[in-house]
Amino acid sequence: MRGRLSRRENRMNPYQKLATLLFRLFGAAVAAAGVMGPLYIVFLMTFGISTPNYGHDRWLGSAVWFMAGILLIVFSAPLGRLFGRGLD
Repeated sequence: MRGRLSRRENRMNPYQKLATLLFRLFGAAVAAAGVMGPLYIVFLMTFGISTPNYGHDRWLGSAVWFMAGILLIVFSAPLGRLFGRGLD
C-alpha cells in the first residue's frame, strides 16, 4: 500500500479524537453565528419592526463566518490529528 496509511497508522489517539470533537463543535457554533444575524434581521422585517441598515458588508461578513464554520467542520479531522499528535 504505497502512498496510503494502513489501518493501524490511521488510528487516532484519545486526544486527537477530543480535538476533532472540539473543532467540530466550535465550527458548528461559528456557522450558527454566521446564520443568526441575517435570520434576526429577516425576522424583524417580517413583523414590520424598524431595523438598522443591514448593508452588504454585514451580509458578506455573515457569509464569511458561515463558510469559516463549515470549513472548520470539514477539516476538523486533520486539525485534530495535528493538534493531538504526540500527546499519548
